[in-house]
Amino acid sequence: MPDGHDRSPDSANNFIPYQFLDEAENPEPNNSGWRISYWVKKDSTQKTDLYIRWTNGAANGARLVAGGLRKGNFYLSQFYQETAGFLLLKYYTKVDGMGMPCLLALEKKNAGISINFRDVIVYDPQLAQIVYTDKQQFFLGPALFAYDLNTGKKGR
Repeated sequence: MPDGHDRSPDSANNFIPYQFLDEAENPEPNNSGWRISYWVKKDSTQKTDLYIRWTNGAANGARLVAGGLRKGNFYLSQFYQETAGFLLLKYYTKVDGMGMPCLLALEKKNAGISINFRDVIVYDPQLAQIVYTDKQQFFLGPALFAYDLNTGKKGR
């Protein structure tokens, strides 16, 4: 389930920082030392692809959001909450004309690992558990899943 990632963006790799229209739309994690930044590559993908980078000292990771800029800020992953092991970013996808909440979990311990949860039904911050649908596995039966961020266990 964990996704791969591209190289960490920096100015030496022809990346430039992405600026949100309103900085208030992009709150930062508090008092933990983690920093989230957004980058675009200086090439033909500059107006379509977004890179999310998370850093804390020597620990860092990056994730490519291919096509993430095509749909506007409504679809961009922005800091939502922090758990002991993850930085959670929230974004929305459009399903039948309605915005469905999604979470992108950026792992702290193994910075560079990220997990994407589309169509989140509920997130319990006390238990660090996410209930979501997985349309790719819909043909296998019930498409409702739960994921425990503390244990890494997934269940139906």
